[in-house]
Amino acid sequence: MLLSFVGWGSLVNLWLDGVRHVDWGLRAGWGMALFLVVGGFLCCAHVSVQPVLIAQVGAGVVAFFATCRPRLTRAWPAFLRRRSILAVGRSGVSALVIGAYAMAGLSFFAALGNHWFNPSDDLPLYFVLAKKIVQTGSIYEPFAVRRLLTFGAQAYLHASFLSVAPIYYLGAVDGGICLVLVFSLLLGLACGAGRTPNAVGLGAAMLLLFSLQEVRTNTNSEVSSLAALLTLYRTVRVPLGERSDRLEWPPSPRRVVAVAAIATVCVLLFVFFVLASDYLLGNRRPWARPSLGSLLRTTLIFVAACTIALLPWSIMLWQSCGTFFYPLWKGNASPGWVVLEPPKDLWEAALQLSGHLFFGKPVALLVPFVIAGLTPLAGRARNDLAALSAASLLGLVALSRQSASFPDADAARYYFPFVAAAALAVAASAGRLAIGAVLVSVALAAHLALSRDDTRTKIEGYVTSAHDALGIVGKEDFDAPTFDYQDVQDHIPAGATFVDAVFEGFRFDYRRNPVLSLDVLGGMGPKPGWPTHAGADVLGDYLRSCGVQYLVWVDFDLPSEFYNRAHWTSHLAKSGSYLRREAALLLDAEDAIEKLSANRRVVYQAHGMTVVDLSAAP
Repeated sequence: MLLSFVGWGSLVNLWLDGVRHVDWGLRAGWGMALFLVVGGFLCCAHVSVQPVLIAQVGAGVVAFFATCRPRLTRAWPAFLRRRSILAVGRSGVSALVIGAYAMAGLSFFAALGNHWFNPSDDLPLYFVLAKKIVQTGSIYEPFAVRRLLTFGAQAYLHASFLSVAPIYYLGAVDGGICLVLVFSLLLGLACGAGRTPNAVGLGAAMLLLFSLQEVRTNTNSEVSSLAALLTLYRTVRVPLGERSDRLEWPPSPRRVVAVAAIATVCVLLFVFFVLASDYLLGNRRPWARPSLGSLLRTTLIFVAACTIALLPWSIMLWQSCGTFFYPLWKGNASPGWVVLEPPKDLWEAALQLSGHLFFGKPVALLVPFVIAGLTPLAGRARNDLAALSAASLLGLVALSRQSASFPDADAARYYFPFVAAAALAVAASAGRLAIGAVLVSVALAAHLALSRDDTRTKIEGYVTSAHDALGIVGKEDFDAPTFDYQDVQDHIPAGATFVDAVFEGFRFDYRRNPVLSLDVLGGMGPKPGWPTHAGADVLGDYLRSCGVQYLVWVDFDLPSEFYNRAHWTSHLAKSGSYLRREAALLLDAEDAIEKLSANRRVVYQAHGMTVVDLSAAP
């Protein structure tokens, strides 16, 4: 997959600039963005099944070898000699690069050997989305309310991996492949072609990258979003043709399109700051008609490219959830289901922001990094780092204003990408920050000192997981429940649509039956919406009206972190938690589902699961 990303990115490189080759890390970042843009259209057309996914990855690999072919000539030995001489002459930097590559490799194999999955997120949701793409070519989940929170790009990355690998190794995507991609982006940022390798920036960035504190709770997007942000940061000023990375206005339309496509998978605020700064600094009379005309053209190109890249994902979100963009429109979410909740007053908002700034994860001491980042870079590209730091800080403020019901540990998962991106970009630029370099040194030293125990534990865990990466110990135990789910599904006629409220719905065969996940029970349903507090009969009729023929649910008294009745009852007493409102919806739905067995025919009961025919009387 990584080689495929580099191949797709090489095509982007040729489109942007047919003369100059950028480093492989930036090409990989471009390639991942193009891979997901193309994947959106394939998924929207319901054709992204396993053979197509394999072909898409394979096409990228072919593109890699096709675009690097001119280098494989008689000049290749001379190229190797020059690189060897440079490596010996810069032995310190070379040793640092070799050590960084070794840590990146260790991190990848550690992710490959890490087989812990979140029973509340991965098993009932994220695995389902990825496997559904592989087997059906798209994502359609009209009852899964948490589908609102993901457009599907991360699920598409997972599906591409699953097209050739067991789901048991899915942690290798975000925590492994994407971490190597982040490493390569930082390597290119600190030691890019055309510049003297920045040993200070490279060392600082690598120390920070491999000591970032863990905030992961599932396989969803964290490091992949970080990779997208760093790709965006580097794309706004990457040298094209014979030009240096100077400020230019108006920017090249092709560059604007590339920036817009990448921005659809991360943030827009950074791009706004950069374009606004370039406009004001690049025009002597920004209020003049020609200047305003160039701003309008650039804006229209950017908006059009963003719209095209996001359109297929938005269409699929609307098909499932009744909204093109959450949270601007809430779609078919049930009244009472709320994730984002603003603070009650300014004091609570200030406490929220303070808690996030000093939480200590993923960066133990964030404030000095932000202050250093607001110091303009010396010479060229002087506004980019300040724009990224300001955008990250404002993003943290915005999240604080909308996540009063989230504890710091939960919120850290959502601000991890832009906080980590800003800190890493600052660290990689330490050699060009002048006075700000002192702050970077202080911030990095404090981070390493405060997180030394956690970092040591993290590295030891990497070694243990990497040792188990190629083994199959535990895989048989992980796969064993699949036979139970197949047995349950065998009692439902092939082709019949059923909904499930089970622990590990990804084990069903989506090619045999259309299967829809109920996810957070009562959280969402097609118009007119899930019938909350209406009883079993109304729920059964509603599901039938939605084209559902069978219902499969797990015993809600079984121990679990997701459907267990006692677990959710405990959330009713947790004032201020977003899970309190979810608990009321879920418990009401559980009562209604259980009562369906009294007035609908029970087809099968086994393995802690019950199958009910919604169209037949008992």
